[in-house]
Amino acid sequence: MSSDVMGSTQQVRIAELIDVPPVKTVVQLADLVHPAQRGRMAESFVLTDEVRSHLRRLLVALGAKTGFAAFLRGHYGTGKSHFLAFIDLLLAGEVSTTRFEEVEPELAGLIEQALRERYVVAAVSLVEHSSRESLEQIVSEAFSRTSGPAPLPFLDRTELASHIDTFRYHLDRHHRDSLDLFLLENDLGEDELFSGQQLPLLEELAREVRYPFRPDPGRAARFKHLFSSAREAGKVAVVLLLDELSEFLHAKTGAALAEDIRFLQYLGELTAEQPLYIIAALQEYLEAAEYGLTGEVVRKIKDRYPNNFELSSSHIEEIIAERLIRHKPGAGRVIRAVYDSLHESLRGFPIPMSRFMRAYPIHPATTILLERLKPLLSQGRGIIDFIHYRLRGCEERGIPGVLGAPADHLVTPDVIFDHFRTRIRENVEIAEYDTTVYAWYERNLETLFPDDARRALAARLIKLLILLAISPEPRPYSVRTLAQALLVRVSRIDPDVNVRAVQEI
Repeated sequence: MSSDVMGSTQQVRIAELIDVPPVKTVVQLADLVHPAQRGRMAESFVLTDEVRSHLRRLLVALGAKTGFAAFLRGHYGTGKSHFLAFIDLLLAGEVSTTRFEEVEPELAGLIEQALRERYVVAAVSLVEHSSRESLEQIVSEAFSRTSGPAPLPFLDRTELASHIDTFRYHLDRHHRDSLDLFLLENDLGEDELFSGQQLPLLEELAREVRYPFRPDPGRAARFKHLFSSAREAGKVAVVLLLDELSEFLHAKTGAALAEDIRFLQYLGELTAEQPLYIIAALQEYLEAAEYGLTGEVVRKIKDRYPNNFELSSSHIEEIIAERLIRHKPGAGRVIRAVYDSLHESLRGFPIPMSRFMRAYPIHPATTILLERLKPLLSQGRGIIDFIHYRLRGCEERGIPGVLGAPADHLVTPDVIFDHFRTRIRENVEIAEYDTTVYAWYERNLETLFPDDARRALAARLIKLLILLAISPEPRPYSVRTLAQALLVRVSRIDPDVNVRAVQEI
């Protein structure tokens, strides 16, 4: 980069300072079945401070040969699936320890110690399963598909269908009223109940009518067989990785939900008795009201899953710096010049230079607000997707990139509204912020602000104020804070002019 280009941040383009490498923005556990994907998933995983801390806790427990149960929490797009996939690859011996030796020798030693042993590992992506399936059956069948020893399986489908048909005939002949009432109480059709996917409910009905319906040997016998088979095969531990657990439970109601929660409790209890290691990914806390769980149930689950792994905004900023954005040689001088200019024109720009440098050209306020907007992101596109495409652009999705913009242009938090606007509209609790509030301003901004520049700034302010209003973590903010978040620079000499411009709008 020539010295005259380096001299003016107005002349330098962002593309001259950074590369945005192509990445797979959505990682799923299902990708583990593809050999080529396994290698890429291992290489592209970023060892953030949080990740290294979580791995250390897991590896220490593996070394002690004690059970372990943890919930992995982080909203959509924070890398939960990639983390679980990395653990699967690590325990399979497909991750080089040299990556750890460079950053944390102690962790590398723990990994080497762990890899002297062999494990039964089942990685389950629950998004691939219907809500009609029971969690117990999904987990049991996942262990049955592993290359290691399998748990005692459910009856094969032919035998199971025969048992169910016999039970159905008995009910129709002798307990028709009980069957009809049971279907009504559980909001099920008769064919759905007898489909083979509702075994817990069939067992419950069998107990009511005192019918000896025994379609499988029971969970205790099944998992006893799993652990004894693992020991015989020289496997020291059984590892269960569950992805998208909260989404799976959200789709459950009534007796089916209760049975899955009981199975989660059972698995947690097993970790105190057997070398079972569980990491289950959640987008939110299980005590969320929409699950309808009682305080007693929540307490029991917490007691059985005492280890909590969090993936927060600091984790995301490390991923941005190490995976999504690569600074070109010599870029540091220009980025520091951008920072100094912003600090001068925005008076007390409240971001440390080190943090600004790591995330550039993403405004740190953007990552902070992304972290707070969990309801917005829970079923929307993830943070990795947002960062990647807001930098590179995507013509098919109508997303403009920023690589051609001047060096002092940042991706500011108001852009979150544009990216997740559909999700806002689909959420009944916050939809009016788009369909009523923003829609009104869209119709009237030209009248309110005939000047093009003021109108454009007003639209950005409205978007940011809406995002702050719908945040479940409201924080106090001032007009100066808004000016700093949106990088308002009507004047590059007098910071107060920039604040007044925002105040007037």
